[in-house]
Amino acid sequence: MSRQKAISYQRFSKQEQIHGDSLRRQSTAAQSYAAEHDLELIDVYLDKGRSGYHGHHVEYGELGALVKMVEAGEIEQGTVLLVESLDRLSRQKVTTALQQFLSLLNAGIEIATLMDGKRYTADSVNDLPDLMMSLLVMARAHEESAAKSVRSKANWERQRQEAKESGKPVKWTPPAWLKRTEDSYEVIEDRASVVKEIFKLCIEGHGYYSIATDLNQRGIKPFGRAQGWAVASVRKIITSRAPIGELQPRRVIGGKGAAKPDGDPIPNLFPRIVSDADWHEAQKAVGKRKLGGGGKSGNNFANLFQGVFHCSCGATMQVNKKPSGRPYCVCYNAKTGQGCKHLTHPYHLIEQAVVIALTKAQPVQTKGNDDRVSVIKEAVRQLEAEQVENQSKIENALNFILSGNSSPAVQKKMEELEARSLEIEVELKQSRNDLSDAMREPESQKGVLEQLADATQSVLAGDDVNIRRKYNAWLRALDLNMVIDTEAGVVDVAPFGLRLELSSTGKAKGKKYAADVFLGEEKQFTSRYPFNTKASLQQADDDPDSSWDNLPSHTAP
Repeated sequence: MSRQKAISYQRFSKQEQIHGDSLRRQSTAAQSYAAEHDLELIDVYLDKGRSGYHGHHVEYGELGALVKMVEAGEIEQGTVLLVESLDRLSRQKVTTALQQFLSLLNAGIEIATLMDGKRYTADSVNDLPDLMMSLLVMARAHEESAAKSVRSKANWERQRQEAKESGKPVKWTPPAWLKRTEDSYEVIEDRASVVKEIFKLCIEGHGYYSIATDLNQRGIKPFGRAQGWAVASVRKIITSRAPIGELQPRRVIGGKGAAKPDGDPIPNLFPRIVSDADWHEAQKAVGKRKLGGGGKSGNNFANLFQGVFHCSCGATMQVNKKPSGRPYCVCYNAKTGQGCKHLTHPYHLIEQAVVIALTKAQPVQTKGNDDRVSVIKEAVRQLEAEQVENQSKIENALNFILSGNSSPAVQKKMEELEARSLEIEVELKQSRNDLSDAMREPESQKGVLEQLADATQSVLAGDDVNIRRKYNAWLRALDLNMVIDTEAGVVDVAPFGLRLELSSTGKAKGKKYAADVFLGEEKQFTSRYPFNTKASLQQADDDPDSSWDNLPSHTAP
C-alpha cells in the first residue's frame, strides 16, 4: 500500500532571515511530522523574503505556483500540505486568507499545521470549532502584520523627519563617495573628484556611453567591485540629487518594481560635491540629448534580439545608429572601452538573415538530448538514494538524542544532516523540472517556431511594435543564443545549428554587405544589404545563391 504524499511549504518575510533559524526550524518540523505520520515527503516549496501580509508569495512566489498546480489538478487529492502554522500561508485580510485556505481544502488538499499538530480537511472545517480556530489564527496573523506595518511606516517617517531637522546621518546607505561617521559624513576625495569629472563631461555634451568609455580608457576605477564603468552607473550619478547634498527618500510601491520617490528631497543632508548650477546644467544637457533622439530608441523595439545577442567576449550586443540613420550592432564592452575591439556590423542585415533562417529551423533536442536525459535521470537517482540514506542518519541521530546521549557534536551533526536534507529536496525539485523540460522540449519548440514563421513578414516590416515584442519573447522562450565573433564576422545561432558568415564589398557610402546563411554545413541562402526588391521569396527557396530581399522595407529605428 502506497504511503500518503506530503508537500512542505516554508516561508520567511525578510532576506536576512536566511541566516537565522527560521528555515531550519520549519524544515525540521516538516521532516519530523512526515516521519511520525508515515507520510512520503515528495516536494518542498520555499519563499525566501516573500511577504505574507502583502501577498507577494501568492502573486509571484512559490505558493502562487503551488496553488496553480492544485487548481490544475497536477497535485493529487489527499496530499498533505505541511506548514509551520497558518500564518505561513497568509497574513492577508481574513476574507482573502480564508478563501485561499478553503480553496485548497475543497481541491482535496489536507493542511497540517506543525506547531499545534492540527490537521484540516474539507470535512473537518464543517465543524464549528475547527473553522473558528482557523479564523482566529488568520485574524491574529493579519492584525500582527498590520501593526508591524504601521510601526514600520511610523519609524520610516520618524527617521526621515529626524534627518530633515538634525541633518545627521540616517540608516540609509550613503552615496559611494561619502563615508558615514558618528554624527556626519566624510568625503572620499578621490571619488568626489570622479563625480565632479562626470558632471563636467556631461555639461560639455558627452552622453552616458561617452563618459563611461572615457573613464574606462583613462583607467579610472569605478566605485565598488565592477571591472569598469557602466552606463547605468554614470546615469545614476548624474540623475541623483546626492551630489548637491540632497537625499531623495525612495520606497517600493506595492511590494515590487523599482523604488519610487517618496516625498520631497531632504536638503543639506550630505556634503555638496557639485554646485546647483552645474547640476541643473547637467540635467538640461541630458534632456537635450533625449529630445535630439540620442540613446536608445525603445518605443519601436529597434533591437529584435534583446537579451539573446552577445559578443564572443560575453558582453551584450547593442544597436546604435550611424549619422545616416542606419542601425549597426556593436559590443557593449567595445563601446564603453572595456577591452573588446570596436567593430560594427549592419543590424538590418543580421536581423533579416536570422528571422528568415528561423523559418527553416526544425525542433531539436538541446537540454533534452539523449545524453542529457540520461545524465539528469542518473542525478535524480543518486539524489533519491542520498536522501534515503540521509533520512536514516537523521532518525538515528534523533533516537540517540532522545535516549539522553546528546552532545554538542551530535547536535551539530543533526543540524548538518537536516540542512543537507533540505538542499537535496531543492536539488531534486530542480532536477525533476529539468528532466520534464528535457523530455518535452522538441514539441514545445515546434509551436514557437511556427509562431515565428507566421510573424516573419510583419516583423521585418518593422512598424508593428507589439509583434516585434512578441517575437523577442518567443526567441527567449526557445532559449535562443546568438554569439558573434566581430573580427571574423561570424554569428552562431544556437540551439538550431544556424551560422551567418558576414562579408562586405566596396568602400564608404557605396559599401554593400552580405550574409551567407548555413544550417550545419549546408548553405541555405544569402541575404544582402542595402536591400532591393527584385528577387522573390520563392526564388530564394529554389536557389540558395539568390538573396531573400523581396521583403517589406525596414523602418529605420
